[in-house]
Amino acid sequence: MKASTLCRAIALAAVLSPASAQSYHWAPVPNHMRDQRWSPAACALSDGKTAVIAGGYSYSYGYCVNTIDLFDESTCLFVISRAHLTYPRDFAQANLLPNGTVLISGGFNDVWASLDVAEIYDPSTDTCKTVTCKMNQHRELFQAVTLRDGRVLLTGGLDLWARGTVATCEIFDPQTCLFTPTAEAMRQDRFGHAACALPDGRVFVVGGTHWNLRKHETAVLDSAEIYDPTTELFHTVKGHLDVARDRPTATLLPPVKCWFLAARVREAKQ
Repeated sequence: MKASTLCRAIALAAVLSPASAQSYHWAPVPNHMRDQRWSPAACALSDGKTAVIAGGYSYSYGYCVNTIDLFDESTCLFVISRAHLTYPRDFAQANLLPNGTVLISGGFNDVWASLDVAEIYDPSTDTCKTVTCKMNQHRELFQAVTLRDGRVLLTGGLDLWARGTVATCEIFDPQTCLFTPTAEAMRQDRFGHAACALPDGRVFVVGGTHWNLRKHETAVLDSAEIYDPTTELFHTVKGHLDVARDRPTATLLPPVKCWFLAARVREAKQ
């Protein structure tokens, strides 16, 4: 799969442009997206110059939207997509697949709550199609990471139907369009966590929150684990974060170092 990343970070109406190796500046995007979007699903397309932004919650409307926007880096403009999601959703995930299409999975819907359905956006036709096979778990605020072989690993999340966070994981295979549970679940149920692929193909999962609605208990997590796709097993990372982190981000930096960011707290671990 071609590695594709936008050279600029997309915000609601601004882009971060590298003016030099040491300095950066924000520049406003001249136009706006079709709809306001809180927590949409987004990823860069295979051309490395376009991003798809799907769904999200609109405070103006008071519900999740099913519209899609594209961001064109060459013009620095948002472009309205003709495609619409079958299921309006926020807290979903978007992953680029080997054939250039995008898997949009899970999330929250105002009618159906936590979702177990996915769809595929095709940029060549600017259309969305529902995946026939449902996910094995309803998931929102989960993480989905594309593996080396083009499959997508979905980890944890909040399942309102199960009344709490889940530790279950599953893999989407674009060749068969099927979701299959992993051999074992994560060692810790979590949502709002971060995950990133490591250079050796394993997946690093960190932080998030445990939430049990039945027992009225919640705990922000300082633990991490690693998924090995060759064995489909999870292994707990020794030690803990110095600070428990909800909604962190994890980005791989050379040489094999992850950078975590939560609110105004930052921490690097070798």
